[in-house]
Amino acid sequence: MKKIDTFSHYRDGKSQMQRFLTELDPSNLELHDFDLFDWLLFANNFATHVNYFDKNDATTPNGTWEGFFLGADDYSIPRRESVAYKSLKKEVTELVAQFEKDGSLTPHMTLFICFIKLMDFSKKALNNLTKRHLDFYYNEILQIEKQDAKADKVYVIFELAKKAIQERVPEGTLLDAKKDATGKKRVFKTEKELIASQAKVVELKSFLNDKTKKELKIARAVNTLDGIAEKLPETSNYWWPFGYNSNESKPDKSDFKELENAKLGFSIASSLLNLKEGERTVTVTISFRDNGTSKLAALRLDEIENNIKLFYSGEKEWVSGSAIRCTVNDAKSLVLTFTLTKNFPAVVGYNKEVLGGTFLTDFAIARFMIEGNRYYDLYEALAEKEIENVVIAVDVKGVK
Repeated sequence: MKKIDTFSHYRDGKSQMQRFLTELDPSNLELHDFDLFDWLLFANNFATHVNYFDKNDATTPNGTWEGFFLGADDYSIPRRESVAYKSLKKEVTELVAQFEKDGSLTPHMTLFICFIKLMDFSKKALNNLTKRHLDFYYNEILQIEKQDAKADKVYVIFELAKKAIQERVPEGTLLDAKKDATGKKRVFKTEKELIASQAKVVELKSFLNDKTKKELKIARAVNTLDGIAEKLPETSNYWWPFGYNSNESKPDKSDFKELENAKLGFSIASSLLNLKEGERTVTVTISFRDNGTSKLAALRLDEIENNIKLFYSGEKEWVSGSAIRCTVNDAKSLVLTFTLTKNFPAVVGYNKEVLGGTFLTDFAIARFMIEGNRYYDLYEALAEKEIENVVIAVDVKGVK
């Protein structure tokens, strides 16, 4: 089984505070950022340049002062962003903490560390200078007034008890959200009335219109491997909520199977289509309003004919097999003609129990299904058109 790329598809989402740029925070830039470790490292390295003189000989150096801090080990100063710096900082910090815990820190080091920790007070005051300068500029120079505080807003999910059918949540209902980080109690209030019920999402389907690849794909169940019923592998932690094109289903890219093409078209229901016998010729003239582009007129007549398949409401099933001819195709109208021979089955009124579907009519139906090599171009051309009128003309010969 192929390993699915979880990095490029997994989305954890971000809150409003997570979108805040740290560069805009005045505390992001510290004028003075030395901590205890940095001072110890600085003092140790600086001590290597300070000569030590014995009390009996004030003219001849007797080593340096480095032994008074971290010892004579090679504690060179690495770059802060390097791994060596982080590793050394951890080592020295743990060493000092152990000395403080054991009480084995030498007197001179104790005084030095106390002095460094006292410097933190001046360090904080210095680092606050940037914020105070910014506040002064906004408040005193630009005189920008701060906006009033706004109440937090949240989305709340209500889940009913198993035996409850529905419950009313009145407008203004108070919801306890416990306490915030400062210990203050948080209470939210509903903005409008809600009738909570046991309604749940049963199916998740998708329709994808990929204009680049000229594909129309559907998924009857989006949270599956094939868009129908095949379960996702255990290693997969994502699926496509809006569908995917044929590129995603290539074997070298992922385990997802290619989605089926969408079944698109249009249907016409009329009592005139109730044609049971004889040679039946039907002409459908569709008039369009003057809107959209000329994509439909740009298609040849044979391209329209070869990308439409006809189905009729029969007595036991949807019947097909008749050819369709396109005689007029311009910006304002589309004329389609089809002939049913004497031997062609009878076209009868639509029976939902027999034929299935969701048509709300008892009239006979002609279904114009868009399929073929240029199906996308025909779909795109028809989809942008607004129908003004449909005229059906029927010519029957050889009726007994």
